[in-house]
Amino acid sequence: MCGPVLADKGFGIMHGVPHLSGTPKMNEGDFLGGDAVTEEQRSLSVLRLAAALACILAFSAPAVLAGPKDRGLDRGHPKLERALQQVVRDQPGGDSRIIVELTDDAPRGLVRQFGGVEGRRLRSFPGQVARLSNARLESLANSRWVKSIHLDRPTGGSLKRTAMVVGARAVQRWMGYSGAGIGVALLDSGITSWHDDLTGTGLGGQKVVQFVDFVNYLPNAYDDNGHGTHVAGVIAGSGYDSYGKRAGIAPGAHLIGLKVLDLNGAGYISDVIAAIDWMIANKATYNIRVANLSIGASITQSYMTDPLTLAARCAVEAGIVVVAAAVRRDSRYHRRLKRS
Repeated sequence: MCGPVLADKGFGIMHGVPHLSGTPKMNEGDFLGGDAVTEEQRSLSVLRLAAALACILAFSAPAVLAGPKDRGLDRGHPKLERALQQVVRDQPGGDSRIIVELTDDAPRGLVRQFGGVEGRRLRSFPGQVARLSNARLESLANSRWVKSIHLDRPTGGSLKRTAMVVGARAVQRWMGYSGAGIGVALLDSGITSWHDDLTGTGLGGQKVVQFVDFVNYLPNAYDDNGHGTHVAGVIAGSGYDSYGKRAGIAPGAHLIGLKVLDLNGAGYISDVIAAIDWMIANKATYNIRVANLSIGASITQSYMTDPLTLAARCAVEAGIVVVAAAVRRDSRYHRRLKRS
């Protein structure tokens, strides 16, 4: 674990709403508008001040770090993520793919003791991937070795538009930067084994110097969806087929393909976290300076507790620039969160 995420001092933003952690000292004359006031003016000013404070509190209420509720947890079991609590209520007879945050001394095979099937162990977020009956989730949460349980949310590809206004061509031509020598880890659906826009000195004469499959565990580079290859071209394509017109942002960079999405462009955040673990461990070997995640997942809890955002934070602390897709999703959930 890289450590807790702490709110900034003074002025910060939580749930999209600005809040102040401290207010400047004010004298009575500052808001009453003069030195000598009547009792009626004083009463009216106090009422106005009270109304203003009520408005401030009403808008900043979601930003107050008051307890588990604001950490993405609900009034149900305090160790279950809110989205998982909803799944338990809606599908009591089903099962869920989960990420269990464990204590440092947790024994191996803990989830199996509750009838679950265990998957991989994660490092950048200290968790165990598993599938467990919804009816047993609260029993598992009662274990002293369990700190929290999160829904292993589905992920999907997201890069439908490529903006030409980023100024990449100007940087390449006028400043001479091409990304040469820089490793870019591509967490996506994979990269095709060969493409003439991706020719280089890596595997099979391509720009891809390493490929790791976290979905099907195959040894050689491939892309059974196509999204990852598209993104690879945006990042480091040479523009060979278009005579340089459609060259990528950093055509001199080399690529590290980390496959986390299947042939349908879908996956799970635990696979993404596992890829982040690998990326951090192999950063020096491939000079990985940038990680690209053109993928999206639903937002079900605060960034302070979300396993994927905490894992991404570990990558940043390791010196890797994390570039992620930014989209608006689950607006109904956001409205519920603000009302809670």
